[in-house]
Amino acid sequence: MNRWVQGPIRTAAIWGTFYPAPTTSFPLQDIRALRQTLRKKRQDLSNRERREKSMAIAGNVARLSIFNNAKHIALYWPTSEEVSIFPLLDLAIEANKTCYLPVINTVDWRPAPMLFRSYHPGSTTMVKNRFRIDEPRGKPGEGSDGADMDLVIAPLVGFNDRCDRIGMGGGYYDRTFAKRMGLKLVGVAFDCQAAEFEPQPHDIPMDMVITESRRLTR
Repeated sequence: MNRWVQGPIRTAAIWGTFYPAPTTSFPLQDIRALRQTLRKKRQDLSNRERREKSMAIAGNVARLSIFNNAKHIALYWPTSEEVSIFPLLDLAIEANKTCYLPVINTVDWRPAPMLFRSYHPGSTTMVKNRFRIDEPRGKPGEGSDGADMDLVIAPLVGFNDRCDRIGMGGGYYDRTFAKRMGLKLVGVAFDCQAAEFEPQPHDIPMDMVITESRRLTR
């Protein structure tokens, strides 16, 4: 068992209770300003804090029945400021789950949904997309539209107590999962990313949001 997997398993064993965290309210700010504020909070975490909190989040997700029962899971390749999903990815692969990563299906800014391609450590070739984020290489249009996923783990810039999501602003998750297709959407974030806001009409809510200390269900 590798070093990443050990952390979530140990963490899961001790996280019997989820405690509420303070929520920052931004009643007068628009979503763009709020997004920048929340990204700054996320960026201000030290590398150690981000690593430890990410391990705790992975452990909390690993406790969920929807994770343990899922056979096809979509995760994401994290940026330097996001929750590191690698511990959970390792755990899913070790449990023989089929894992997928999102693919931005355009080279320019067009309103298109994402696709998902399978990921196998050590054998999947990764390439940079237009946002300089790694994604599995494939032919244009090649991949799943998400309909065959049991569970999707999505990164968040912000969230509220109703499991509404603020993303990076590209709308990729919103367009991809405008029709829910019966799958479960679980957002992961740090406690400091909580805020009070009203979602936009096109925003797709999460079924659940998991942080290092909270489990919110819609």
